[in-house]
Amino acid sequence: MPNTQTVAADTPADDAALLEETLEMVSSRSEDLTPDVYARFFSRCPAASGLFTVIDPATPPMGCGQMLFEIISLLRDSAAGKPYVASYMQQIATEHAAFDVRDPALYREFMHSLADVQATLLGPDWSPAHAQAWDRQIAALLRHLPDS
Repeated sequence: MPNTQTVAADTPADDAALLEETLEMVSSRSEDLTPDVYARFFSRCPAASGLFTVIDPATPPMGCGQMLFEIISLLRDSAAGKPYVASYMQQIATEHAAFDVRDPALYREFMHSLADVQATLLGPDWSPAHAQAWDRQIAALLRHLPDS
């Protein structure tokens, strides 16, 4: 049954509620987004899989769940206007540079993989308002990266 509670998306100020609504709906349909998000990310950016140590090809590499959690938290906190987001995103970029991850496109593709997986899970419950809110917050995080 399609969701009838979708938050209106008249302004970016609605993004926090739309992200929360999305995550609540997704949580009722998936226990763990990590495998699907990383499968989508690696299909979009095959070279990125070489940046991880894969022990079991059927499961995401170690640490991936934590990275996904951090990005989801940053997206939510960005939408809520939390002041720490810019510096924390810059810190993540600095830490990843030690692993030769400097291309902002990898971050963009990762976050869009997250949005794509959610859209697939939600089907008709994924609205244009949800898509726009996620796109705005992804763009907001990307602006905090060097060379973006």
